[in-house]
Amino acid sequence: MLWIKRNLLLVIGIVVSLALLGGAGYYLYNNSQENFDRDDELDKLKVELEQLKGGVFPSQPNIAFVKSNTAAIQGFMVQGERVFTTDTIRVPGETQIKVGLANLVDTLRRDATNAGVEVPPKYEFTYGEVKVMPRLPSYAIEPLTNQLKEVRSICTILFNAKVPALESLQRGPAFAGEPPSADILTDRVTQTNTLSTNISVVITPYRLVFRGFSSHLTEVMNSLTSAKEFYAVRQVDVEPYGGAMETPGLRDPTGMTTMPGFGPMGAPGLPGTTLPFSPNGDQAPRTREALIETAVSRLFTPNGDNKLALIRFTDGKQREIHARELVSGRLIEQICKAARMRAFQRDVNRGDPGLRIADMEEAADEAIQRLRTTLTRENAHHHLADLPQDVQILAVDAVQPRVAQPRRYLTQALP
Repeated sequence: MLWIKRNLLLVIGIVVSLALLGGAGYYLYNNSQENFDRDDELDKLKVELEQLKGGVFPSQPNIAFVKSNTAAIQGFMVQGERVFTTDTIRVPGETQIKVGLANLVDTLRRDATNAGVEVPPKYEFTYGEVKVMPRLPSYAIEPLTNQLKEVRSICTILFNAKVPALESLQRGPAFAGEPPSADILTDRVTQTNTLSTNISVVITPYRLVFRGFSSHLTEVMNSLTSAKEFYAVRQVDVEPYGGAMETPGLRDPTGMTTMPGFGPMGAPGLPGTTLPFSPNGDQAPRTREALIETAVSRLFTPNGDNKLALIRFTDGKQREIHARELVSGRLIEQICKAARMRAFQRDVNRGDPGLRIADMEEAADEAIQRLRTTLTRENAHHHLADLPQDVQILAVDAVQPRVAQPRRYLTQALP
């Protein structure tokens, strides 16, 4: 006790130090779990940072990609404004609408004739029953006027595509009480959606039946999507046509009809004096096999000059696209048609008949060159289903052929 009294200040300092150490230990114990939680959050943030560095990172290529997407979105907005902008329609009187209807039918018939499109005899373009009505109700004039514009637009698309024949055109009734006919759709109705006080959208159903090839269908579909009016294609049915299309004499250079000296191109066994090949005669079967082999090799040979494009992704990877990845029935039809056209033109110009291997080679090369401009950053996933979906496409670069014009040489005698 005497020592404590003599060293009282020292003892008090020791006691205070022990108390502070105990408090610090207690504070450390109570906050250790929070420290562990902070460490876990930090680890998660580090993982996210590494993922950002390995994926979409604010590098110059990715910034350029975002800017290009912004420009594409702005262009889409401009096109969207065009869809919802309509012309002011002046509603005519009853006499004017009936005169205009008769004039429209006559105009469409004349346009079909000028375009070489076959239509049914005395075709009224769905308005035969309306034309003979003695009077039109007042409420029918405005919807009928709108529908006449749409029918003319649809027929103009078909005529510009030069489809071989328009077999039928059906539409929804333009007004209540319209006389029924085979041209009026009974399983579809016209709908009117009111968006606001002054804006309403009228949805009119149409059904088209026309004859043609895949190229005609493609032209019609492209024209419908780019038309000023807004058309939404809900269903496309394709059926083989069983009608006879042969016409005597020289008419169709693509082989649909009989050509002088031989039957339809590529149809051995049909009437005709010889097959449309060169070399012909006993070598015709061998020439035919060589033509097929030429087209297949140009499209599918791994080491051939058929690279189309180089796709670059945002993660730095690349992929080469070859012609065999975009081959379709439509492409093969185009190649065969182009080869036949070359043979036909040579026969007409120089009297040198027969489909040659060179015709098929040049037709295939031209088709491959067209494919090089097909792929874009926007449609690549549509054409190539096996592209990665979790990585965006940075750019699609067309691959130019190793030889600009293969199989074209200049032979010149030296002096």
